[in-house]
Amino acid sequence: ADGKTEALEFVCDESTSHMDTPLKDIRWRQHVLLCCIYHGHRVEIPNGNSLLRKGDTVVVVCDQEYRISQLNDIFED
Repeated sequence: ADGKTEALEFVCDESTSHMDTPLKDIRWRQHVLLCCIYHGHRVEIPNGNSLLRKGDTVVVVCDQEYRISQLNDIFED
């Protein structure tokens, strides 16, 4: 995308908001795409019923102009 997007990887920890909440019930920032969730060695392509749990690793893609420095930055709160 001509260097206008970036992929980032984060680990869910005790400070992560919305853990154990179905993704369909979470408000997301615009221009953010949650691409996959790693539950240990199992990879999940997320859907509305997917959950984030402590220890999961997530990969997100976003526009570079929207700075994401921690996982909680992807949520619209």
